[in-house]
Amino acid sequence: MVHHQNHNQPAIVSTWMPAYIGFMTADPPEHPDTYAESYHRGFFANLAKGRPPEQCAMNTHDTASVGGLVTIAPLVFSERLRGTEVPDIQSLCREHLALTHPDESLMQVCDRYVSLLCGLMEGADEEGVKALLSEAGKGATGLDVAALVKRNLPDNQVVGRIYSPACYISDSWPIVLYLAYKYRSDPWLALRVNTNLGGDNVHRGMVIGAILGLISDDVAARWFDQLMDHEAIGREIAALISAAAAAG
Repeated sequence: MVHHQNHNQPAIVSTWMPAYIGFMTADPPEHPDTYAESYHRGFFANLAKGRPPEQCAMNTHDTASVGGLVTIAPLVFSERLRGTEVPDIQSLCREHLALTHPDESLMQVCDRYVSLLCGLMEGADEEGVKALLSEAGKGATGLDVAALVKRNLPDNQVVGRIYSPACYISDSWPIVLYLAYKYRSDPWLALRVNTNLGGDNVHRGMVIGAILGLISDDVAARWFDQLMDHEAIGREIAALISAAAAAG
């Protein structure tokens, strides 16, 4: 592998930051969604006060949330395809998170998420997948995901009693690993169960989808093809993969 230590960190501020601000403040809006998550509201409140963009991230009670992991997977995929080493990708993702989600506990989970994605990209077999998911639960969460699944509890007892369905990473990361481990052979069921469990199921679903998408070749094809802009999104994904692979 080729080392790219810090090669993209300035680009996070110089390229991603103005793109983020431009997208969120476009007039007319570039997206019809009327909801803005708290980290967006905090960021732009600080920006309106005149703070430099790289210092606008707001740390609140829900900064350490699963939503912070949503933009990590594309960064991991593109960097790993370039040949970047795992520790360098972890460092880059921390730099990226710090711009919107400046929380050390979330960054520690992000480190494990990066390791998990990179491990799955190597094409792990069944036992390898279980080992990677189990390893991702270690650390601050102290989760033994295999033991939890073996208890064969109803999903709404695991999510709702043992762990909160809310956004907080201390609960949402174990839920992601639990559902990915339990339903690893049936990604469609994993996504449906996650949806029906409620709470911050959208962000959890994005992370679960990224994980299971590396295990199965057709996790989202049927749903993806129903998106209004699936052709444009597909072209963008293909261009990202092509550019990353060409730079490797």
